[in-house]
Amino acid sequence: MKQMTTEEIKNTFLDYFQNNGHLVIPKSGIIPKNDPTLLFINAGMAPLKDYFLQKTIPPSKRLTNYQDCIRLIDIDSIGDSYHGTSFRMMGSWSFGDYFKEESIELAFKLITEVFGFPKEKLYATVFVNDGTLPGVPDDFESAEIWKKYLPADRIIPSPPSDNFWGPPGDSGPCGPCTEVFFDRGESFGSTNENKDILISGRHIEIWNAGVFMEYFIDEEKNISLLPQKCVDTGAGMERFAMILQNKNSIHEIDQYEIPFSYIAENVLDLKWSRIVFDHLKTSLLMLQSGIKPSNQKEGYLLRRLIRRSLTGMYLNGCDLQKSNDFLSLISEHLEKPTGAYVKDEEVVSIFSNESGLFSKMLKRNKKYFDKIVAEGNLTGEYAFALKATHGVPEELVRELCNKYHITFPEDDFLEKMTQHKEVSKK
Repeated sequence: MKQMTTEEIKNTFLDYFQNNGHLVIPKSGIIPKNDPTLLFINAGMAPLKDYFLQKTIPPSKRLTNYQDCIRLIDIDSIGDSYHGTSFRMMGSWSFGDYFKEESIELAFKLITEVFGFPKEKLYATVFVNDGTLPGVPDDFESAEIWKKYLPADRIIPSPPSDNFWGPPGDSGPCGPCTEVFFDRGESFGSTNENKDILISGRHIEIWNAGVFMEYFIDEEKNISLLPQKCVDTGAGMERFAMILQNKNSIHEIDQYEIPFSYIAENVLDLKWSRIVFDHLKTSLLMLQSGIKPSNQKEGYLLRRLIRRSLTGMYLNGCDLQKSNDFLSLISEHLEKPTGAYVKDEEVVSIFSNESGLFSKMLKRNKKYFDKIVAEGNLTGEYAFALKATHGVPEELVRELCNKYHITFPEDDFLEKMTQHKEVSKK
């Protein structure tokens, strides 16, 4: 494989598709324009939805670019080596032009001939319907095309939950897809008891090499055909860099290495270091794009990310005042987002105010946290009192329990919350 910086990976990708007749278009900001189905741009195709629906004519039938994305659906996976709440997606598109055959050929040649990924470490997945998407046939065509490039035992049939992409919001264009996985080797996982061919953490999806956009799903989940067949591909820039630079995680690639190392030196716990870095990185992207912490929609998600990063620092004995240093260092190594963003001084001011309020809450309630740890037990009544009386976020209490292997009183806590809501209605 070729050793490349992240910038070289991006340029190599775009140049390849440009040389194959694709027009390079500028990336969009992370805030969707005229799309109420999304809070954030969560995929490279999201800003291009009107092209798939033929509401707008694209500047070319073949396009390529890279795009900042935020995908908070993956938040519970953060802390492993390859998930992030924000990432950069390299993409290519065909609107009524080529379809499965050329899409797979373009993907395989770029991966193996240009980037130098060894063929023997690659796997491909293809769509097989398990009955959850009536009317959508199995994708035998893609499976046959892949046989030109890979042996049959490395072409894996996968259900809609894995290999049907979209829509990116409550409704929109979608379709079956074929994904490319890279085997990082036995040091990242051995055969599990289920004898799965693809092992989480070892086999990494590096490219959705073809979402074959043929369908539209409306808000009632009805499926209809799009006016034209299109192709949407997406490759995670950080995952490409992780593999080509032989790094253990996406957090350690060239562009992130300095801020992540500094955070890891202070937080000490590897999983929490990844969470703190990821959440602050995504928070910075939101703040620079003009989002402010609040209790609604985008602002609530920003507040949740900031607070969870501070929670990780607190639980691992890291001085919370270092959060400003962490954010500033990340800012030095990240590209500013496209579109409207606020000045650095305002970003620091907003973040400092939010983190300051949360830090005061932590200090105010430390004696209650210490009591839980000392007793090694938590009742539903106590968990409810922390939330309702002392203003401690439920997520913080759960994380505290996880760290000290204390069972969170799920049923009792939910019962107390339900009772409280019923009383509040009267």
